[in-house]
Amino acid sequence: MFINVLRCSNYNFELSFFLIYTVVVYGGLYASSAPNPTIYYDMNADHFKSGLNKLKVGLVDQAIEEFEKAAWEDPENFEVQFNLGTAYLSIGEFEQSIVNLTRALQINQKNSDALGNRAVAYLAIGDEKKSEKDKIEAIRNGAPPDGINAVLEIVREKRIKSDPFKNIHK
Repeated sequence: MFINVLRCSNYNFELSFFLIYTVVVYGGLYASSAPNPTIYYDMNADHFKSGLNKLKVGLVDQAIEEFEKAAWEDPENFEVQFNLGTAYLSIGEFEQSIVNLTRALQINQKNSDALGNRAVAYLAIGDEKKSEKDKIEAIRNGAPPDGINAVLEIVREKRIKSDPFKNIHK
């Protein structure tokens, strides 16, 4: 459901582990069993299906390659953009995650999972206002308030405790 990571040494690893765990627990993968997506992807499509399978076993970089190919074939597909954004989020590529989640939301504006994930990505890059806006909208569209608030609080704490310049101070 909600995911994210910051690209700074030790913090990146800790938050990545948390986010991958969060994807598994909250069901971050989006396929045609999801409630009311505006567009369903052809589950027989090789790149999308391969990307889902690789993501399920933790091969995130390979999953991203497959999702990118699927996005090239069908750039207006919600499921492709959502899963691509979620995969980028799980490796700490927040800006790219925001791009793909925004594309997904242009297709399905009320998807609480995409809004929740984008809220996490915005918070991870320090944009509290956009994160809060997406959080409120995600809750309005069905995201569990306790779940999204818990994830955002962990990301907020990790951000506060991290020092992206710690290797420079030596």
